[in-house]
Amino acid sequence: MGCSPSRGYVRDGSGTERERGRRIFRRPKVSIRVGPAVRPLRDDEPRIVFIFGGPGSRKGIVIDRLIQMYGFVLLSAEDLILHQLPKRVSHAIDVRNTHGMSSLLREDPSHLTLDWVLKLMGDRIFADTEKHFLIDMVPNLKFLLKVKSFMKDCTAEMEEFEEHHPCAFALNLAIPEDRVLKQVEEALCKKKQADNMPEVDQQQTDEMDTSRTRRRHELYQSSVRAFLDYFHQTERVVTVDVSCGIPDLIWERVQSFFGEMDFRPRRPVKTVVLFVLEEEDLKGIELAKYGIVKVNLNTLSGDDGCYGSDKLLKALHDYMQGLSQDTENFAVTLAGSCIVQSRKNSLHNKGIVFCDLTDGVHLEDYMCPINPRRKKSLMRKKSVALRPLKAVTSTTTLSCLFQRDIDTELCRQIAVCLAGHYEF
Repeated sequence: MGCSPSRGYVRDGSGTERERGRRIFRRPKVSIRVGPAVRPLRDDEPRIVFIFGGPGSRKGIVIDRLIQMYGFVLLSAEDLILHQLPKRVSHAIDVRNTHGMSSLLREDPSHLTLDWVLKLMGDRIFADTEKHFLIDMVPNLKFLLKVKSFMKDCTAEMEEFEEHHPCAFALNLAIPEDRVLKQVEEALCKKKQADNMPEVDQQQTDEMDTSRTRRRHELYQSSVRAFLDYFHQTERVVTVDVSCGIPDLIWERVQSFFGEMDFRPRRPVKTVVLFVLEEEDLKGIELAKYGIVKVNLNTLSGDDGCYGSDKLLKALHDYMQGLSQDTENFAVTLAGSCIVQSRKNSLHNKGIVFCDLTDGVHLEDYMCPINPRRKKSLMRKKSVALRPLKAVTSTTTLSCLFQRDIDTELCRQIAVCLAGHYEF
């Protein structure tokens, strides 16, 4: 999240870097199809969303970010089954692990039924009606997908479930089989090049992995079909084409859609803050190109203009949170603030915040252009957008970038103090 640059390359001035840089400006489009019955929700309406995504769909990343940004509670069918099935079976000692559970369900699949799993989910929703719930119905464990009393025509069970817990829509992260296989082939090619594998072994490995992936994809498709058909009948399916396989691009499109549906963010997934000494230092950067909001830290002081450093950074945190639905990128001018005026006014942590400081990063390592098809603009060579920067990243969602001429210890203190407000 905030622990590493969002771009997977190091700037070294080589031709490879320039080629990769050009690719950023031709990033693929992530399309979305929204069912006619899907609409923005009123405040008093339930916010229950089913999510589906097969191998290579980046479903896990999307789930993590939906939880983090919007405060969803994840209800995973697989987790509920693994925790609750042993309690349901009288001889629970036989199903303390997945092997025992698999054997039990082969002998008597009636222990696992769809209505039972949905009842477990309904009980959890009843326990906290104020929460948003994200439901992942399709397990990863193959032996669970083969239980016909669980993976079945779900119409009757879902209609009964929705009598008590109406659902907003189903989010389907779709990726065609041929694209899945292509991703496998690309990964294998890279591995073979690294391992110098003999040609005979390469062919055998290719066949095994391709066959395994195809079977896994077919099993997933057969398992999810009944649920998608159910939501298609009521025109409540939101299909996102995730063929590009790039998590950040997929998330940007999903996040944009949830904003259109009036889901209010609890906190941004990734906030990047560029700190400069003077507003003059921002000249040469197209702020709109990166969706950057400019902030003069001194203007966030109280009426008497004498906020302490800690309180001033808390005000900055609150200001950025207020704009989190519109942008995640900020440029903050330190000139005139108490943080640089009084070095004796130390910044205090709000808790234990671990961070890494990296020197020599660049703006586009952390901020992605929001309009990549635009022609590359002319920037002054002295612009912060082109000069190396210092980055302080933490285990929170925050990445702080600094001009190199800002004192390193001050950079660390600012980043750690600001990150503390995200933790607490």
